Amino acid sequence: MPGQVVINNVVKDVIGKQAPACTLVFDVGTQSVRAAAVCNNRIVAIEQHGIALRHGERGSGRVEQDARQVRDALFACLYKISKVYVFTRAALVCQRSSVLAWQRDSLQPRSPILSWMDTRAAGSLEQLSADQLSQLKQRSGLWPNAHCAALKLAFLQQSVLQENLLQENLLQENLEQEGLLQQSLLQQGLLQKRHRAAGDDILSPFCFGPLACWLQSLLTDKHQDFFCDESHAARSLLWNRSEANWDVELAAIFNVSLAPLPKPLPVLRKWGRIKNTVSSNVDVKHAASTATTKAPVNNIRPTNKAPELSVVIGDQNAAFFALQQILPESLQRDSALLNLGTGAFILKALTTTQKAHKRLLQTLIVSDKVRRYEAEEACINGCGSALARWLELSGAYDSQRDLICDVDDTQGEGELDYCCLNQCGGLASPWWQVERGEPLRFFNLRGAELPCQCPSAELRFRAQALLESIVFMLLCNTNLMQLQRLYLSGGLARSRFLTDRLCVLSGLKIYLLTQTELSVSGGAALAGETLTAEALKPKRLRPALHKQCLQKQCLQKAAINVPALKRRFACWRALMRRELGASCEL
Repeated sequence: MPGQVVINNVVKDVIGKQAPACTLVFDVGTQSVRAAAVCNNRIVAIEQHGIALRHGERGSGRVEQDARQVRDALFACLYKISKVYVFTRAALVCQRSSVLAWQRDSLQPRSPILSWMDTRAAGSLEQLSADQLSQLKQRSGLWPNAHCAALKLAFLQQSVLQENLLQENLLQENLEQEGLLQQSLLQQGLLQKRHRAAGDDILSPFCFGPLACWLQSLLTDKHQDFFCDESHAARSLLWNRSEANWDVELAAIFNVSLAPLPKPLPVLRKWGRIKNTVSSNVDVKHAASTATTKAPVNNIRPTNKAPELSVVIGDQNAAFFALQQILPESLQRDSALLNLGTGAFILKALTTTQKAHKRLLQTLIVSDKVRRYEAEEACINGCGSALARWLELSGAYDSQRDLICDVDDTQGEGELDYCCLNQCGGLASPWWQVERGEPLRFFNLRGAELPCQCPSAELRFRAQALLESIVFMLLCNTNLMQLQRLYLSGGLARSRFLTDRLCVLSGLKIYLLTQTELSVSGGAALAGETLTAEALKPKRLRPALHKQCLQKQCLQKAAINVPALKRRFACWRALMRRELGASCEL
């Protein structure tokens, strides 16, 4: 029916009849790699290995991961879980906007993974004209931002070109490596017309693309076929929504060569069968040492028929799909999923005739050969990442969990006299500004900026101000999305301080999802596993009390001073305008 959002039919049409067997779900996140077994509508096992983030010097915007470590962790998880369970289908769920370069023939990584958090090339955005910004938004559905894959792909291609062109004396001899890398991508123009033909020849032995594309090639027997699922391609600023393909004109804006990029294909398709043994180009010794067993890594338990990888999808996309499987009412126009983790992502289903707000993103969620389903998306960069930054600055807490528990236990003690300007990772929707200066700045309610260092007695109150800054940014986005209900998931959603204040200011009906594995569940559902309300424990959904009820019941327990909270919100909005030029009245 035109104008109706029905994602379930995509799964039924593509996957077909469901077999009573286990589903294997790979979940590659920011800090860990996991392999999950989903059987009979239930997650029965998860194997996990941590992966390190490497940060560059403060202000450099560099956030990297060791591609070999991620690869070895993936196969270590596969080895361990394959000892116990036999799988007939599989899904790959992966962080979005993380990219790398690799050798086309051997699949060996040619670069580190540039994390989705990496913003080293953010300065190039300031050189885009108004016409280019409009073109990017219209064609891709995204606002140009420092986290997009296009900037990082351009950086990687230039790095490879630089190395080879210097060797072949195609650049000036006095062009120094560090100077080249630090200058703007658009100013350098290594992919100018006079170098384009030579550049394509130099880049041809390599492939550049999303992390999910490389992992899919490593995992399956179709490793020589270089394809990219549309959910990751659509996050790049190089993908044309109307044509469902790379856009030549958008690539020209960023000086990206499309020749070494994998071809975009639908999320739901036959990507290949999972290999029964670890690929010969994996560091088997290292992978074995990371597993908790001493058995050989390349001796993975064989199956009668290797599982088919039928889903490759972004993590937020999979989580949103899982919610729609549990609660069909979440498809309504006034409902959205808010996933609070390292960043915050708000997703609301769109019909085929709806468009996202002009300051938000229009995101592809899932696709097959003939249909694509989209959502309106808002995002905030400074959530868990901002708390991590505060932990580093203050040294007052051992972990984010300790900080959240401390704030929750004392949230009613006195009236907060601070506001925080939180631009960790840059301001995302609806402002879209790169990070400038210190990412966390504190002010008193009279507008005077406070020094970063403070007495230990004030640390808790500054932590509260930081959490309130997240609430205020969420509120600016939910107002644009015209919501009535909000479903919360993610680690930061466990902060009662945050959720109560979001509820007071927004007036929304807010529900806390007790299921913490939405991305895994969504990947399994797309692969053909049946999801029911019982499996995801909807009876434990806890509605956060909305405005009138909260004022009646919770005010007595937490002593939330609602007028004072609203005054801080007004002060914060004024500071956003004054200090960052970011208006909250859009």
